[in-house]
Amino acid sequence: MTATGKGNIPLIYIVGNGHSGSTLLDLVIGSHSQIESVGELVSIAPHAMGAASDERCTCGASYANCEFWSPVIKLAMANLADKSLDLRVTDQQLFAERNVALLQAILQHSGARYVCDSSKIAKRLWTLQECDTIDTFIIHLVRDGRAVGNSYQRAAVRQEKKGELDFDFRYVLRRWRRTNLKIWHKFHENDRYFLIRYEDFCADPRDVLLRLLPKLGLKYEEEMLQFRDTTHHNISGNRMRLLPGQEIRRDLKYVSQLSTWDWWRATAIARKALSHFGYPMLRRHVQSMAQPECGVPATVPAGVTER
Repeated sequence: MTATGKGNIPLIYIVGNGHSGSTLLDLVIGSHSQIESVGELVSIAPHAMGAASDERCTCGASYANCEFWSPVIKLAMANLADKSLDLRVTDQQLFAERNVALLQAILQHSGARYVCDSSKIAKRLWTLQECDTIDTFIIHLVRDGRAVGNSYQRAAVRQEKKGELDFDFRYVLRRWRRTNLKIWHKFHENDRYFLIRYEDFCADPRDVLLRLLPKLGLKYEEEMLQFRDTTHHNISGNRMRLLPGQEIRRDLKYVSQLSTWDWWRATAIARKALSHFGYPMLRRHVQSMAQPECGVPATVPAGVTER
């Protein structure tokens, strides 16, 4: 398989739910010498306009003073008549123009072969697929829906302390089930699709990368697992991107933190997707869950996504 398909702008897009480990995966992938990871690119607009002056790039600098984003934004703006980098625009032509200008600027400035965008939003992926000049390679990142629900639950507790509580546990699980099954059914037969379970990645990141990189026409680099040694310029994402340390370890807090009631209602709501992606129903089986081949859900015949 060739490294690029229909378009001439190679993009790696991480799609899935929030709180699924996309920041970690993005940082590791972006530590490859030929991949420039940029975090959640869909959130670039306020940084480009200086409206998020209190936020910092992963490198530690403000976006206005970042040695990466400052020239990239100027370069992209120079090629846009409306001088806007709002990537949430619904007009297809404007969407294409802005994304193409920004991706070209990133590739030109970085010298990389690929841009990695971990925006995760499925709707953004659908629209990117309509852009003929962008060749999108899809990484579908899935994490146990109960872990995702617990992570949102913990975030809600922090928000509650700030008086900003807006959380519905059942909605989070329904959205997890619906989103992941829809992505899988839509793309699993596409040779530009690769499924990664968060749990498999944490258990053996090297194995996952050895399976993924050949599909991109790239070779594995040991430096990828020392991702903190690389300077990153990621937008938004988990706060771990700003913290020291580089151990890749599976977060199992949800196994003990979810109440019996929350565990079973989460399992009931998400059962179809949990089973589809190979997650045990019982709490005691989670820590010793089997590791199916990366790229293939446990309930799907081997080879479906390994084309």
